[in-house]
Amino acid sequence: MSVVDRSPAVPLVRDAGPRCEDGRGLALVHAMSAGRWGVEPLRVGKRVWADVGVALLDTGAGADADADADSDTDTAWAL
Repeated sequence: MSVVDRSPAVPLVRDAGPRCEDGRGLALVHAMSAGRWGVEPLRVGKRVWADVGVALLDTGAGADADADADSDTDTAWAL
């Protein structure tokens, strides 16, 4: 995913305190992308991008999962 804005300022991951109302955006992007994000300068502004993948998690349903192939309860999706 990516976001473009007109500011040339490079964003920084901040350590927002529990009472802060802002400063968590890049921390969330960093966590969701496992650190795979960056900044590209543009002619006017910048693009902040993140590689946010989707993975299929094994929930340990075991042999019962094969018995009901149409069931969604055996799998979970995670960002």
